[in-house]
Parts: sequence; structure tokens; C-alpha cells
Amino acid sequence: MVAMAAMSFVRPILFATLTGAFVTLSAQNVPLSRQTGTGAISGVVIDGDTKRPVAGAEVYLGMANYGPVGTQSRQLTDAKGRFVYGNLPAADIYFMNVKKAGYINGHYGDRAPSASNLSNGRIALVDGQWFDHATIMIWRPGAIAGTVTDERGEPVVGAYVGVLQRIAVAGATHLAAGPLTTTDDRGRYRLPGLTPGSYLIHVPSVQTAVPASTPAMTVEGLTPGATGRDEEPPRRNNGALALDGTNLLVIGNYATPPSTAGAPQAYPMMFYPGTSLVANATAVDITGGDTRDGIDVTIRPVPTARVSGRVVGDVAAASGMVLRLVGPGLDDLATGSEAATTLVRADGQFTFLNVPAGDYTLVGSRASLHLSVERSSSTEMPRTPGELPGPGSFLGGIPGGPPGTRVSGSHAAGDVNVWARQPVSVGAGDITDLALPLRRASSMRGHIAWEGAGVPPGPTAILLEPADGNTWLGMPQSAARASFDDDDHFIINGILPGAYVLRAAGLGPPYALKSVTIGGRDYFARPIDTTTGQDFGEVVVTYTDRIASIGGAVAISPDGPSMLSVLAFPTDRTAWTGYGFSAHRFKTTGVANDGQFLIDNIPAGSYFLIAVDAAESARWQDPAFLTEAAKVAASVTVGWGEKQSRDLKVSVIK
Repeated sequence: MVAMAAMSFVRPILFATLTGAFVTLSAQNVPLSRQTGTGAISGVVIDGDTKRPVAGAEVYLGMANYGPVGTQSRQLTDAKGRFVYGNLPAADIYFMNVKKAGYINGHYGDRAPSASNLSNGRIALVDGQWFDHATIMIWRPGAIAGTVTDERGEPVVGAYVGVLQRIAVAGATHLAAGPLTTTDDRGRYRLPGLTPGSYLIHVPSVQTAVPASTPAMTVEGLTPGATGRDEEPPRRNNGALALDGTNLLVIGNYATPPSTAGAPQAYPMMFYPGTSLVANATAVDITGGDTRDGIDVTIRPVPTARVSGRVVGDVAAASGMVLRLVGPGLDDLATGSEAATTLVRADGQFTFLNVPAGDYTLVGSRASLHLSVERSSSTEMPRTPGELPGPGSFLGGIPGGPPGTRVSGSHAAGDVNVWARQPVSVGAGDITDLALPLRRASSMRGHIAWEGAGVPPGPTAILLEPADGNTWLGMPQSAARASFDDDDHFIINGILPGAYVLRAAGLGPPYALKSVTIGGRDYFARPIDTTTGQDFGEVVVTYTDRIASIGGAVAISPDGPSMLSVLAFPTDRTAWTGYGFSAHRFKTTGVANDGQFLIDNIPAGSYFLIAVDAAESARWQDPAFLTEAAKVAASVTVGWGEKQSRDLKVSVIK
């Protein structure tokens, strides 16, 4: 994701992006936060569901990029939920955050629970003005609870239970992992801290196999030094059952059925109300403050099979690679979403143990990438043996999703240029001598060019985001950070067949990515097709400091919404999908109480511009919403270094 930095301009302005980050620009020598004035802000904190005042809430008043306002930045609301700030200097960059135990953290401008949505809450003051209607809503979180029982009706103790959410990424629907917990001694679980939405409840179960020669440290998913006592190998917390002379089955991480004299059995992953397929799961709807109890799941053992074979190709490059059997619809998830995992032996052989019958995709890659939403607890899935971190990891927010939506991953140690993927159907019998072809990933070489008026930016990293949010593709990135002061060339390895968009990490205002040229064709606004597996040479990535902006005023009606947002999106309808995680051509910002708005650092191009109720501002991920919005939106074209202005009326989109 693109980082942001502050610079100096002539007057204070507010910069907001879809990620909710703020950048304030000022040329004054004395920070505004240390000045006093004749303005005032007052208001009330209310419960977003009951609309009743919230007493004892902590309100924080700040100025974007400057932090707290003098010594009065934090206040507690009184018995009627009220607060007041006085002696404030004139500025258009005030924002307020609120927190209280038992509530989701909130911000002035929120129309729904949000973890980091600061973009709708700007307050502008002139000398002598008292802004006296700063109503801030906060919401109580919801919870889902129930019991996990086995085939005998007995409670399952220590079972993992988690939630999944369907989210929009790049105009398509994907699955993200949410909060996780374990059952207590009664088989009970409770997942608190949930924002309003629809959730899928699942009980994961991964059958983990490793070669018998695997070191105990690898079985535990540890790296050297993780125990703090390198001279002693770690004890296996979870037993490793030797099923034959060459393979171990790791037990203890997940619920294990009693052994029987017949065929081996295992508990498959189960979704509420009682299915092993995510497509057949029933969603549980949560509204503010609700607890949905009785969301019970019963797990039952099923016969299993052994799946073994060998990799075909560069055996040495694949040695130690994690192989995963992934069920339908679960590609977006990482650890804990598999039916089974194993490691490739040094001779290229591999064996999955205790695999339930079903249709799977067998995948092998050094890259790990998954989607998640904010977690309310520190419970984590057991580590996958062999999934050791390598050179490069990434974590970034995804705009437009539920609170805390993010993408994260890493490149594991080993050769990132080999990968495997093929369908496998598992029935009642074992599969032996399965041939798994290894394929080579492609690479990209290029350099950074500068087309700006000032000093070029410092080091940046070039990365490729999956255009449609497909996490299987990973997020290949340059190992070294390119700098104009050093070597401006970059190379990206591990590119899988698919479609990517190129982005620059560590690049923020006043700098922008201007163009991406491959073979004389600009891919700034279109995905790069890598399905042929070809290498890409002499890619030219151009930066500029001639950033563009769009501002103006919205006609505010006393009878209209109290909070407004302005959304800019491309007039090119083909750009409404396939834009990766960053969505850098979609911008939203709040409308200040004086009706002014500013969208800064927007790429040059033609845009639709529309003002809507702030509650509608997150709908831009839906192409159907954009279709309706385009019918009533204003249009504007802005070039690099230009500042365009449009005045807007509030629109209502069905």
C-alpha cells in the first residue's frame, strides 16, 4: 500500500484517501495545535443504535498531522454525553475520535462502525465561530456464541472456531478471515467485538503431515532462535504420530476422533449449520450490540485417504516447500483453511495423510497471501510446519471493506520461482504416485524515471497487486528498494500467471506514480497480463511531483444528510473492476461543515464526481452502484499538476 508523507504548501488543507489517512499541509512556522483562538466546538456522543447519550466517553480533538490541540485535547463526556472545546484557532483541519469501554472506537463523521474511517469528519472553523452540533455516534459490538459437539453429543474442548466474511475487493467478492477463538471446557465458544454484518462460522480442521526426518523445530513452525535457546531443540507441544517409517501425522492442533480398528478417520472442516462446503454455509447476521447465541456446530468423523506422489521438475528447488489441499472457495484464506498440508521431501516425494473425501486444489508456492478483517482477540491458528518466513513480508489496509480489512502475507524461505497447482479429487481409496508438475514463475525488470519539478523521492519498492484480488497470485515485489540517489533499477521474481497492477510502496504526497510503460504501452490504468508466463524486461515506472487535485463546494441543505462525502471514480467503466487492493483511481473525502471538499493527489484522468450521504460512501466497490451514480454525477478531467474545481449537489443513489 502507498505510504503518505506531509509537505509544505501555502495554506492549511486536508488530504484524505480511502484508507482514512490524513495529511495536513501548512507553511506556518508555529504548529496550529499550539495556538489559541476564538473558535469553539461542542457536541454530544450518542449510541448509534439507541440514539441515547453516552456518558463518560473519551473525546479526542486533534488537527490533522499536528496531533492534539493544546492541553484540552481529551475530555470525558458528562452525564448527558456532552463535550465542549473553546479557544480554538481558525483552521479547516479539526477531527475527533471517541472511545469507551464496551463500544467500538468511533470518529466524528461515522455513519456506521468503522475502525479507521477518518475521511468523513473534517470540521472547519473561522475566527469567532462556535460549531455547536458535533454529534458523534459510537456503536456497541455484537457477538456470536454457541457450542461445538462431536458425533456422540459430547462437548469438544479446545476446538478452534472462527468467522469468515464475504468482502468486496477490486469489484469482486472474496472471503476474508475474521476473529478466532477456542471452545472452553463445556465446548462453548464466544466471538465478541463484531461489527454489524453477515458472518460465516467455521470449525477448521487441518490434517498436517511431515516427513519422518523433519526436525522438531520445523514441526512446531519455529525458526532458529525462536525458543531463545538454540542449543536445545524445542519439545513437540503437539504429538507427531508415526504412521509408517517415512511419515508423521501431527496431532493435537485440532480435534482428533478416537482411533478405530477400521479405516482411519478425521474431522473435516465444518461450517454452520452443518456442511463441509463454504458455498452451503448459512450466514449469521449481526446488528449493533446483538449476541446471537445457539449457533451450534456438530463435527462428525469421516473416512480418510492417503494422497502421495512426487513433484516433476526442479526437485531441489521444491525441497521443503509446503503443499496444501484447499477446498472450493477457500483460496483467499491462509493457515487453517486447508484440508491437509505436507512438505516436499528432498527426493521430491510427498504424502498427505488423513484426507477427507472431496474435491481440492493442490497448491504449492513460496508466497503466502490472505485477506482478513480486524480481530478482537489474539488467538492465532497453529503454525504450518515448513512455512518459515523469508525475505519480504507485507501488510496493508484494503479500502472500502469492513472495519480493519487488510491483506497480509510473506515470501517463505526458498526459491520463489517454482510453483504448482492442480485439481485433485479424493474418494474412498488412497491416491498413489500422483505426478505434480512444477512450473517456473516469470520475472520483471525495469527502472524508475523521474518527471517532476523538484527533488525526486527517496527509496521505494515496486510491487505487483493481483488485479482482481486473487490471493493465490501473491504480491511479488522488488527485493531491494530503488532510489534515485542509488540504483534506480528493480527486479521482481515469483510472478504467477494471472493479471496484476503495478504499484509503488513508500511513495506518497507530494509524489505520485505517473505511468507504467511496457513495450511502449502504458499499464498505469490497466492490468498486466502474465498468463503466458513471459518475462518482462525494461519496464519503465515514472514518478512525478506534479500531483493533481479536485476541490469545490457542496450545496448543503438543512433538510439533507448531516454528513456528506464526495466520491471520485473513473469515467472509464472498464476500470470499475480489476484495480487491485489500492484502488488508487477511486477517492473519497468528507465534506466539511462549511461545504468545502478537497480530493488531493488523484491521478490525472477523467472522473465522475458525486456528493452523497456519508453512509453511502463505502458502496463504491459495487459496480452496480457506480452505474447508477454515473447517471447523476458531474464529470471532470484533471491533468498532472492541475487543480480542478466543481461545485456539487447532494445525490441520492438507490
